[in-house]
Amino acid sequence: MNMLFHLNLAQTSFAPGILTSRDIVRPVYCSSSFLKSPNMVKRFHRSTVFHSGISLLILLLIAGFRQQCLAQNDSKVDSLLNELQKTQHDTSKVNTLNALSERLWRTANYSDAQQYADNALSLAEKIKCKNGEAKAYNNLGSIYFSKANYPEALKNYKIASDIREEIGDKQGMANSLNNIGNTYKTQGNYSEAIKSYFSSLKASEEIEYKTGIATSNYGLGTIYQEQDNHTEALKYSFAALTLYEELGNKNRLAATYNIIGNSYREQGNYTEALKTFSAALQISEEIGYKQGIAYANFNIGEVYRLKSDYPEALTNYLTSLKLFKEIGDKIGIARSHDNIGIIYANQFN
Repeated sequence: MNMLFHLNLAQTSFAPGILTSRDIVRPVYCSSSFLKSPNMVKRFHRSTVFHSGISLLILLLIAGFRQQCLAQNDSKVDSLLNELQKTQHDTSKVNTLNALSERLWRTANYSDAQQYADNALSLAEKIKCKNGEAKAYNNLGSIYFSKANYPEALKNYKIASDIREEIGDKQGMANSLNNIGNTYKTQGNYSEAIKSYFSSLKASEEIEYKTGIATSNYGLGTIYQEQDNHTEALKYSFAALTLYEELGNKNRLAATYNIIGNSYREQGNYTEALKTFSAALQISEEIGYKQGIAYANFNIGEVYRLKSDYPEALTNYLTSLKLFKEIGDKIGIARSHDNIGIIYANQFN
């Protein structure tokens, strides 16, 4: 029996730096007859979505120590700490504490991040600073999300959303609702995730908040793709794509092209799939995003494999393998090795 690792990389949350639980690797055991069946292999690879971000498991276990060291030597953190010492006004202290918390959870220093968020919340409640309370709760939600404590993440995101609705902060509410949607999606609760994304989309559209609109559309696109509803997946993914182009957000632009490419691939439209994966590759190369280049090559290899063009598939898998080795992405290395093995197996059978 052959063991393949099933890696399903889905959308990052609204706050950059958070990854969903679909980044977690789980082993899938496959018989040799499975490997000889193109349809079964295609189904196995259908949910393998290589695009922006590395796996949460790798982030926590491999990069965690490095990121915490970086946080300790982070000039931004030093600057905020200095600002905190000099600040006399309580509202400014709340804002600085929240800024410290956000900076720290983004560098995986969750313990200190939670301490500053708790301090911000305590002071904000004392001086009745609702904006500060909402931001602190949102930070706490992101910390719990990053630690895979999804019930606590939802609890804190919902409180943040309620406060922001109460004070009429529609942009903040839209952000929190997108975070709620991402959390439900990570739990596999698609119905609630869709409700949250649409609520966020409505709030964002009312104030023409393009980043929020793009994020909601992107989230909806990933869910509909998971549900094999590729017509809807393409509809919302293209809506996100247009906005990311306007905003100049090239990282999310490349990720969205990958989502679109995966839907085309599932529809058997390999020509369009190759075009969109190639677009993702080009953008990643333009911004020097080596990981994005690796993912795009892997996805291109997938299309060629499904077309039984094994030489081209092998070329792209070998390129992705080389890049994954260079950036130390062990999951990417494993997946590239697996698919290279499938190519060789198909060539000799």
